[in-house]
Amino acid sequence: MIDAVRERMTKGSFRGLAKFNARPYYEDVETIAKYISYIIVHPSIQRKAGNSGESGWDKKNQNEYLYAFFSSETDNSVMVVDCRAALRHNKRIGDKKSINFFEDQIRDAERGYRDISDVHVDISGLPVYLSIDGNNTASTLSNFYLSKVPYVQATNSSSGEVWYKELPENQKRAISSKYQVPFVILEDITVDEATELFQNRNKQTNLNPQEHRQARITPLADFVRDTANEEKALQMFKNIFKGQKKKKNFFFFFFFFLYFFFFFFFFFF
Repeated sequence: MIDAVRERMTKGSFRGLAKFNARPYYEDVETIAKYISYIIVHPSIQRKAGNSGESGWDKKNQNEYLYAFFSSETDNSVMVVDCRAALRHNKRIGDKKSINFFEDQIRDAERGYRDISDVHVDISGLPVYLSIDGNNTASTLSNFYLSKVPYVQATNSSSGEVWYKELPENQKRAISSKYQVPFVILEDITVDEATELFQNRNKQTNLNPQEHRQARITPLADFVRDTANEEKALQMFKNIFKGQKKKKNFFFFFFFFLYFFFFFFFFFF
């Protein structure tokens, strides 16, 4: 199977991945579900949305994918960057932007691992993966394994639902052996290359303008994303259009034009 993935890496959307020292595998549903806790969904690559909070697919999209997956009618893969390997690579080539980015991802991930892991676990040895494919495939397979979404025999109805937790052990083993997905780990890659790769891989999915703008990693882009998601900022815009007392309007409109300036600069420059 590994040879089959290596062959695919010379064709279509996989072409050119060898230069990133790509490591290809085939993984089953259970293994993907175990990997999911190590996969980072960075806001510059994929907005957090959907059924799982880490995917752009809603429940209907996930049902449709599972139907195609178990019908062997999909060619999706899971693609991630090994952040620890990428950090070593970028230190070798002296890419400071990438060094800072991957150090941040590893530090944030290890902080999360420390919160949920046993005190004796060596978190420095745990993997840190950055999603390049939007995390839709991995999160959907994980959700099926965890019985958050079912496999639906007829995708336009609730009849014929199959929940993983209700399957007998022999059918679970059959799923593991028969249904596997390519899992590709990239090592020697910069943050700009990762962003470009995400955009190229998702051209066929027609990313909207906001998603293309999201797929940038710059200090200004990070500021705009973080600010747009802040509760205070959202409430401020609501208050402006609801109408506030005159003595408060000055501050509201001051911040309104400040945010407008940053968004304008971000979109057009």
